[in-house]
Amino acid sequence: MTKQLKEELMNYKKYFLDLDFNLEEKKYVGKVKILLDLKKKINKLDLDSVDLDIKRVKVNDKEIRFEIEKGKLIIKGNFLFSNLIEIDFEGKLIEKLGGIYLSRYKEANQDKYIITTQFEPIDARTAFPCYDHPNFKSVFQVKLTFPEELVAVSNTLPLKEEINNSKKTVIFKETPRMSTYLLYFGIGDFEFLSGKYKNILIRIVTTKGKKEGGKFALDVTKKFLNYFENFFGYRYPLEKLDLIAIPDFASGAMENWGAITFRENLLLHFEGISPSATKLVKAEVIAHELSHMWFGNLVTMKWWDDLWLNESFATYLAYKAVDKYFPKWEIMKDYLLDETISGMSRDVLNSTHPIKVKIKDPNESQEIFDEISYDKGGSVLRTLNLYLGEKDFKNGLKNYIRKFKYGNAKAEDLWLAIQEKSKAPVIKIMTDFITKPGTPIVYLREKNNKYYLEQKRFTLHEDKNTIWSLPLFLKVNNRSQKFLLNQRIVKLETENIKLGFILNENFSGYYLGFLPQEIFF
Repeated sequence: MTKQLKEELMNYKKYFLDLDFNLEEKKYVGKVKILLDLKKKINKLDLDSVDLDIKRVKVNDKEIRFEIEKGKLIIKGNFLFSNLIEIDFEGKLIEKLGGIYLSRYKEANQDKYIITTQFEPIDARTAFPCYDHPNFKSVFQVKLTFPEELVAVSNTLPLKEEINNSKKTVIFKETPRMSTYLLYFGIGDFEFLSGKYKNILIRIVTTKGKKEGGKFALDVTKKFLNYFENFFGYRYPLEKLDLIAIPDFASGAMENWGAITFRENLLLHFEGISPSATKLVKAEVIAHELSHMWFGNLVTMKWWDDLWLNESFATYLAYKAVDKYFPKWEIMKDYLLDETISGMSRDVLNSTHPIKVKIKDPNESQEIFDEISYDKGGSVLRTLNLYLGEKDFKNGLKNYIRKFKYGNAKAEDLWLAIQEKSKAPVIKIMTDFITKPGTPIVYLREKNNKYYLEQKRFTLHEDKNTIWSLPLFLKVNNRSQKFLLNQRIVKLETENIKLGFILNENFSGYYLGFLPQEIFF
């Protein structure tokens, strides 16, 4: 069955996930119940399952045979239009950085552990059998059993808690409809620094003795939630938000919905101990992850080849949010140096690639997360924002969020949503930028007191064939103007430049500008 056919036929309505952890033996026993609706009857179902010991499978209360083959749990039988699938399994707890893993830290010179998760992009399948695909959104209800002295957190708040035989069991409230890679649960000797934004509970979650380092994070989280609610025109939809400091963490942070995980040194700030300059970096990382609560979580890409868009938007919007509340930091100057110039430095090489690269296997997504995906991608979005103006840009994003909330979308859906509000040729502009490799360069040419603009691709080997629909930001005789350059050469209306010419005012466009003396066509 093809991926497209599966998407048309299947609706994973709900997962009930029940995990019982044994820290001494470093393993867990699990049961997952899946409510699955079908639009037509099928006789085979293949779930993603990696490194799990599958014990038993039942479909609609009947035990049924299964096979394990190349990371798939294959279940054969007669599936109805509405099905309850129950799978008993076991998994291991090991010190790695993906799936369910053990994060080790020291307390009073003793080793202690946190049970934590990292599922993006495709490690949910190593934790429990599921259909580990961003387009198969579902509601999740999580039940965790673990040593009674520990505390558990997940995407939502606890619904019920009880203690039996020195073990604690916590059942969490249902999550919103979301993708498997956004699911989170953590178990440890946690403490909390709590606050409120409107009616939303915000908690900084740390190991013992570190919660005071969360004061700065708590403060900026309130500010950034307000910024993004206004920016996207949609309230943060959960009743709580945890920011969790993890001792062992592969990435800087991860946007699990309602339970964002961070490397400790990118979340916690201890006044008088942590360098004050690191506040800017921490604020930017927090803002980046918070923007994902809308752009990525509320609306999610259909497939991994648009993951660049999630990260590019989060990168750009994080800078905007930080600049709103901390203007003295002048972070947008850092954006030009750290993001735009970084992207161009990679993009002018012959070895560059388009922003959007076809992903056949989700494992390939890690290979293209470089300066092109993050830095060029975000810089192109900045160009679009500045070309359209803040009002049309924001209205387009609000249009997109309203249309696709709790669902999935492609990049083309976003361009259309922005184009509908701005009436500008957004689809053409963005299609050129994301599918054509390289950085444009625009020349100002003069001939017989007439001025021309010419665009090419800037490479070590001249390329006159690549043409973009290129938003230009000019300043001529002290007057700023914007227009779209969609030909190789155009003649400017002005014939007398007395007060100077700036080809890319404030470096607003993703292109280089050059003003030679002579003209060659």
